[in-house]
Amino acid sequence: MVFHIINIVKMGFGTGIAVLAVMLWSRFKRFSSGVLAITALLLYASILIELLDGYSMLNIKRFLSYNEMPIVKWILSILLLISFIFTLVVFMKEEKK
Repeated sequence: MVFHIINIVKMGFGTGIAVLAVMLWSRFKRFSSGVLAITALLLYASILIELLDGYSMLNIKRFLSYNEMPIVKWILSILLLISFIFTLVVFMKEEKK
C-alpha cells in the first residue's frame, strides 16, 4: 500500500515539475528555461520507467540491456545529470549579460 502512495506522489511531483518548467519556459522565452523544461521531461521519463519496472509492465533487465545491466536506466540518469549541469551553465551565462 505504501509503495502505491509513494508512486502516486512521485508521479504528482514529476508532473508538477514538468508543467511548471514548461510554464516558465513559455513565460520568459529564454534558452535556459527551455533547457530546464527538457531536464524536467527527462526526470519525468526516468520516474515513468522506474514505475513501469516497479509494476512489472516493463522488464528493465531485458529491455535494452547489456550483460544484465539496464542501459535505459543509466542513459536516462546520465542525460538527466548532463542536462541539469547544462541548464546551470546556460543560466549563469545568461545572467552575466
